[in-house]
Amino acid sequence: MTDRNGSEHRRRVLVIEDNESQALSVSLLLQNNGYEPLVAVNGRQGIDLLNEGGISIAISDWVMPELDGPAFCRAVRRRELKGYVYIILVTSQRETSNVVAGLEAGADDFMFKPIDAAVLVARLRTADRILDLERSLMERNRAVEKLAVTDALTGVYNRRYLVDRLEEERRRSARYGHFLSVVMGDVDHFKAVNDRLGHHAGDAVLRATADALVRGTRQGVDWVARFGGEEFVVVMPETEPVGALVAAERLRRSVAATTLDIDGTPVSVTISFGVASLEHDSPAKEGSIGGLLQLADLRMYEAKRRGRNQTVAE
Repeated sequence: MTDRNGSEHRRRVLVIEDNESQALSVSLLLQNNGYEPLVAVNGRQGIDLLNEGGISIAISDWVMPELDGPAFCRAVRRRELKGYVYIILVTSQRETSNVVAGLEAGADDFMFKPIDAAVLVARLRTADRILDLERSLMERNRAVEKLAVTDALTGVYNRRYLVDRLEEERRRSARYGHFLSVVMGDVDHFKAVNDRLGHHAGDAVLRATADALVRGTRQGVDWVARFGGEEFVVVMPETEPVGALVAAERLRRSVAATTLDIDGTPVSVTISFGVASLEHDSPAKEGSIGGLLQLADLRMYEAKRRGRNQTVAE
């Protein structure tokens, strides 16, 4: 098996078996076929191991103390684990009713005792194919979801995401009484770059600006969105006005330090910022996201009026 980077890894398989010799036999078979076995003596212990994560296949005996095979299956299916767990139930009872009961409890496959090594390996390869397909589909879905909220040119979030997520940030800041600040920026003299050097030059300026903004924000806390055209918004949760002003100035200097070479022509980039905050220790706590963005926008244009490449926060 290979991971998403193409490197080999051993898939972890949980063996739930209270018979020590049988557990050892299955574990050796797993090791010899490229798997990493973990052994639990009952279903309850198996659940504890699954909760730790990293296990994608479970081979469970039907008859066990504390939590039998079907009960184990139901317990797994009720949990919200990080990834799907493929369950193979093993029993010495060959009645069709047992197979049906096990599958209805949440098992994916069934085997009868005594375990045939070749059959078990074949069952595991089937599990591998299904789990790999599931992982591929999940990664594809994540990629589609990311495209839906990402600006195609710059790679930062788009306006749709900004509007939806910013309202969530507002509600959270109101709930916990925290500040919420936004910095709205407009690239200076952008139209002149487009007119003089072409739209490919303008695109390069926008990408470089977005990169500078992302590099300058707190990872996992702040986030950047393209508002439209040459305008960007940096959202700073739990950031009071003074801190937002300091951060905006740092971002402004970072953008101003950016110089591009476009078809042999050096192009410098600057940006004008407006800063606004919702302060939840004042009546402004009831303020709307629209009002917050409008205030940041007005201050941004005030920075333009004052000569550009500036930050205005009041």
